[in-house]
Amino acid sequence: AKARVRPLARTSAPRTGLDTTLPAPPALRFRTTDRLIAIGASAGGTEALRVVLEQMPADAPAIVLTQHIPAGFSRAFAERLDRHSAMAVREATDGEAILPGHAYLPPGGQHMRVIRDGARWRCRTDDGPAVNRHKPAVDVLFRSVAQSAGGNAVGAILTGMGDDGARGLLEMSQAGAPTLVQDEATSVVWGMPGAAMRLGAAKETVPLERIAQRLLDLAFPGRTGRFELRRGPFRQGGREHRLLVVSDLTRPLREEERKTWQKLVRVLGHEINNSLAPIQSLSESLSRIIEQQREDWMDDA
Repeated sequence: AKARVRPLARTSAPRTGLDTTLPAPPALRFRTTDRLIAIGASAGGTEALRVVLEQMPADAPAIVLTQHIPAGFSRAFAERLDRHSAMAVREATDGEAILPGHAYLPPGGQHMRVIRDGARWRCRTDDGPAVNRHKPAVDVLFRSVAQSAGGNAVGAILTGMGDDGARGLLEMSQAGAPTLVQDEATSVVWGMPGAAMRLGAAKETVPLERIAQRLLDLAFPGRTGRFELRRGPFRQGGREHRLLVVSDLTRPLREEERKTWQKLVRVLGHEINNSLAPIQSLSESLSRIIEQQREDWMDDA
C-alpha cells in the first residue's frame, strides 16, 4: 500500500517572545539575606538610569540593568554611568559574580540573565535570538531574576516604548518581589511602564527623582535609614525639561500620526542632549531612531 504523506501547512514565523526562549520559573529552593535590584528601560532610559544610579550609595544592593541601546554604544554608556555613580557600574562578563555596591549591564547586543550559584548570584550573557524585537531584552533579565532571586529581588521599569519587561516584571511579582514603575509625568514615553501597570505587574508608580529611595526602602522594608541616599545634583525628569513644542508641525496630522511624531521628537531631543557619540546630522539621527524603534512606535501610538 502506498503511504500517504500529508503536506506541511505553511505558517508565518511567530514573533519571538519570552516564552519561546525561557521556561516558566520553577519553585525556589534556597534562602539568602542578600538583596538584588533589577531595572529595565528603553527610550529616555539613558538619562533616567543616570538619575537613579547617581543617588545610590556605594554600599547599595547589587543592581542588574537592561537598557535598549545600540550594541556599539553599550560600553561607553556603562562608563558614563560609572562616572556619575558611587556604585561601580560595568558591563557584565559571563560568569561574573554579582556583588553589592556594583551595577551590571549586558555587553553590546547580548542578553543578560541572573543565575544562582550556591549562595551567590552570577551574570550569564548570551547571543540568543531577540525577544520582543530587542537584544538585550528586559523580559529575559526579569524572568531570570524571578527564577534565581524570587522575593529577595526588587523590580522596576523606567521610561520606554513598547511592552518589553511587563511580563517579566509580572513573574517577579508572582515570585514575591516588590515591583514599581516610573510614573507617567516623569517618563519620556510611558509605554513599558504603562504596559506593566495594565498587566498588574507593578503595585505602584513613582516619580523619577524618588525611585532610588523607594528601591532601597523596598529592598529592606522596616529598616529605614540603613542607607544614606546620595543627594548630588541631578536634573529632575519633569516634562517641561524635555518635551519640545511641536503643535505647529503636528496640527494638520491625524491623531495617531501626531502621537507618533511627538514621541519621535522626545526621543530625538534626549539623544541630542545625552548623546554618547557625536551626532553628524539630524537626518542621520532620525533615520537611525526610526529604524531601531519603528515597530514599538507603531504598537504604542
